[in-house]
Amino acid sequence: MTDISENTWKELDADNTSNPPAGLPPGTDANKMYPVVHAMMGATKREYTQSNPVYTSTGTAESRVYNLTFTGGIQTPAPIGKTIKFNPNFSNVAGVHSLNINGQVYSLKRANGTSDLIAGDIQVGYPVEITCLSNGQFNLQNSINIDDNRLPTTLAGKTFFSAVTVSAGGVLVTGNSTITGKLNITDGATIVGSTTVDGQRVLTLADVGSGKGLDADKLDGQEGTFYLSRANHTGTQPVSTITGLDTVLTAKVSKAGDTMTGNLVLSNGSNPTPITFNAANGSITAGGLVHIQSSGTNASVLEMRAPANASAIIDFSPNGYGGDFVWRINAHPDTASFDIIHTGTHRFRLRNDGAIWNSYSGWLHDKFADRGAQIQHNSGVWEFGSIDPNYNDRTTDAPNPWVLVGLRSARGTNVINMRAIWLRNN
Repeated sequence: MTDISENTWKELDADNTSNPPAGLPPGTDANKMYPVVHAMMGATKREYTQSNPVYTSTGTAESRVYNLTFTGGIQTPAPIGKTIKFNPNFSNVAGVHSLNINGQVYSLKRANGTSDLIAGDIQVGYPVEITCLSNGQFNLQNSINIDDNRLPTTLAGKTFFSAVTVSAGGVLVTGNSTITGKLNITDGATIVGSTTVDGQRVLTLADVGSGKGLDADKLDGQEGTFYLSRANHTGTQPVSTITGLDTVLTAKVSKAGDTMTGNLVLSNGSNPTPITFNAANGSITAGGLVHIQSSGTNASVLEMRAPANASAIIDFSPNGYGGDFVWRINAHPDTASFDIIHTGTHRFRLRNDGAIWNSYSGWLHDKFADRGAQIQHNSGVWEFGSIDPNYNDRTTDAPNPWVLVGLRSARGTNVINMRAIWLRNN
């Protein structure tokens, strides 16, 4: 068997002189032409069935393998440039896919040769075209999904039957547009020119003002002096003519100017009612002292509560300080630690189990031994010197922090070896 992709087939007629059935050298016996003709017909037919969507694959979307078995075989491995078309029996899912062509397995990539297939690149009912551009791999040439760089920059007379999403940039409409359904605009729109709804032009702020032609009298039927007196407050409606307004105003706290004179008392029976700030940054400004005094047997309490995942914080700074704070007390939202911070540097922590840490010494329980703790050895025994009391005067001292723990002598000699260790406090 020989296919036209084999090197024995040449583009120039005169070069096809290989021995039958791959070619016809000059002087070939006529009887030997039959296998050549048969081979040419078979090769041509195989090329037709492989390069056209004649065969249908087998396999499943779960296996992600397209199986093809061509009658008469196929050159393996596939030569560079080999193009195959077939009808897929399943639509692909996203991920790694492969081809099994007459028992030879190849990887299947998108047209760029590196990307795995995305869902719907191959769909049942649409013939597939693949090309071998590197050893052991075919690239999909006609993905059903159209990449952005393959879309035309302009389209004319197109109809979309589902939602169209513009994820970046905007939509520019330069001609007249007709919208028969509902139009939702969530982030604002710019319209150059006028807008008409049900045949009536929509008024905008551009229509408001002196000389624009709008007549306020035609809006609600009121006439000239009604609007004039409201504009300069010469005809304000008396409070007494508004039912119930006098009663409401009488129940309100009165103040003179912008200053409240005397003490402000919030009372809820025998229990004082707290002052509550619901705004994001409620504040109290005092001349230098905020005084809290309870009555009876009630405790005097300054309570701070923060929402979940937020700390309760007190900051201390002098007037005119340019930073956020000099000292900060921070009660963490996990209720496990209480910190003191100085100009952004963590200095002190009290943990909910009573442990104390500071930036100078670290955890204090790591610095102190328990009462009654025994001094522990912190090294092996070191023989740092010896003395010979019978024959000469000798002094030997262990350096700090080594201490003497024992002596060693040897039989037949007067030498005494000094032995020391290194101690630790816990």
